[in-house]
Amino acid sequence: MFRNRIGYLVLLTLTVLALVHMGVYYPSLPPQVISHFDARGQADGAMGKEAFLAVYASTILGTAIMIMLFALFLPRLPNSMINLPNKDYWLAPERKTASA
Repeated sequence: MFRNRIGYLVLLTLTVLALVHMGVYYPSLPPQVISHFDARGQADGAMGKEAFLAVYASTILGTAIMIMLFALFLPRLPNSMINLPNKDYWLAPERKTASA
């Protein structure tokens, strides 16, 4: 299941560091955090720091979960559903475990 343990360890470490980063800087955020800019770079939208924290945390955790699910299900996909240059070469039975 988890053949590439270093990759998963890196993903877990980065996720934990992002959550620690969020916890460290949360108290110093202003009550309203600028969250949107127009085409000229001028701020035109803001949200409360609690909402910003929720969006930031859900983005970090959602991305990590999607990467884990992709890595988990990619080896189980049929070759017809994988778009890859020289697919017949890379997904040949003798190379498939090293390629996935």
